Amino acid sequence: MLPVGLAHSILATIRAQLQGTTLRSRTMGVLPTDSSILLEKLTDVREILARFKSKRFPSVSTALGIGPWGSSLEGAWYARHGGKLVELYTILHLPYTSMVLSYVLIGAALSPTLFADRLALTMLAYFLGLGFSAHALNELNARHWGASLSRRDLQLTFLLPLLVSLSIGLYGVRVLYDVSGRNLLPPSILAMFILLETFFLFAYNTNYANGKFHGDLEFAFAWALLPFLTSYYVHSLTVPIGVVLIGLALLATAMIEINLSRWCKNFRRRSNVAEMRFEDGSLLPISTSGLIRNPEKALKLIVIVVDLLGIGLFVMKLLG
Repeated sequence: MLPVGLAHSILATIRAQLQGTTLRSRTMGVLPTDSSILLEKLTDVREILARFKSKRFPSVSTALGIGPWGSSLEGAWYARHGGKLVELYTILHLPYTSMVLSYVLIGAALSPTLFADRLALTMLAYFLGLGFSAHALNELNARHWGASLSRRDLQLTFLLPLLVSLSIGLYGVRVLYDVSGRNLLPPSILAMFILLETFFLFAYNTNYANGKFHGDLEFAFAWALLPFLTSYYVHSLTVPIGVVLIGLALLATAMIEINLSRWCKNFRRRSNVAEMRFEDGSLLPISTSGLIRNPEKALKLIVIVVDLLGIGLFVMKLLG
């Protein structure tokens, strides 16, 4: 079927060519019918097409309340507009949540010993705690991504996963207490990791102490270094200096991510850039999308690098 716009264009061309033209048939020669009759028929067809165009059926995504990717510069490159489920997907910030889970995976993969149950529970605790609870708390404190989710929805999304996550943490403390021969040191160290993570979950996302804990370093510490060290420790019950240095390298990847993310987000939430002015007075026409294109490519690449690193090390651990 021809697109409506193309059909209109063809009909307009035919209409122009028919003016003052004699119509002929291969079998009957010159047609006795005046071309104006055919033009009227073509006009009727155009009217039908116009009605069809004005009554287009909505797309599946529109019917489900899901906005298109990249429909607006506002927000982030993965953000979508729509109903509650779509908004929940957006506030999970899955690309960055996947980085947190990759840090957990890297810690487990580098550990001399690997316990499948401890890895699964640690991954689940971080997915619920930082994926759901932390982001829901951030949205409760300052609405950034829409209004489909009510305040009660966000409160439940914050509280229930947090309770499950902390319950997993307490279970882990008990497990380390038992496997260490009732030695208080291993469970105490794990409890310290849990308390630190819980503190930053609240302090970072509520701008506690006038935003003192809402910086790039605090983000990287809580969202990269702590998940990595916690994961390594629950498997090995030790944290050697070499592991700390690797943790600092992973902290740097989170610093790259948060700096690029905030830089791009800052431009996305402003009015569109039209041009850049240099000191010599010259102007460079540029749009916001053009300005943030390369930084966002780098942002996506750092997500891919961390995720592939985690998966690769884990596969090597399994095969080794």
